[in-house]
Amino acid sequence: MGWWTDRAGRMLGDGPADVCEAGLARLGTAGKPQLGDVLAGIGGLLRAHRDRYATDADGDWRLIATHDHVDIAEGRALDGALGKVLAETLDDIAEQYQLSELARLPTTDEVIATLGFVLGHEPERLVAGAGAKLTIRRESR
Repeated sequence: MGWWTDRAGRMLGDGPADVCEAGLARLGTAGKPQLGDVLAGIGGLLRAHRDRYATDADGDWRLIATHDHVDIAEGRALDGALGKVLAETLDDIAEQYQLSELARLPTTDEVIATLGFVLGHEPERLVAGAGAKLTIRRESR
């Protein structure tokens, strides 16, 4: 498994990206989830379980995805099936970081960057409501 530092100084890895993509693919077995709902799920879980999935999820923030110059904010509240798969996916991402030579939880921005990396190319294969050149960021409320 390879690790690299992106332009913002975040450590990203093949393993976390692979488990993120696998988790999003599992969501699609019952129909692709809306991008806004995935953002709400990931953001809500990171904020609610600050020490479980990432190291620095504190604060009042939300996830915003931009594609084709259109912003999509976090969607509706998390439902049971979506929440379960996203929680398992975040657990898997955290485990990849902890079992690697990094031996730590990812930062919140590394989790978000991993999601952005996975959805940055052909996001419509995994989620509905997403277009080309998708980027994801954390924004203060």
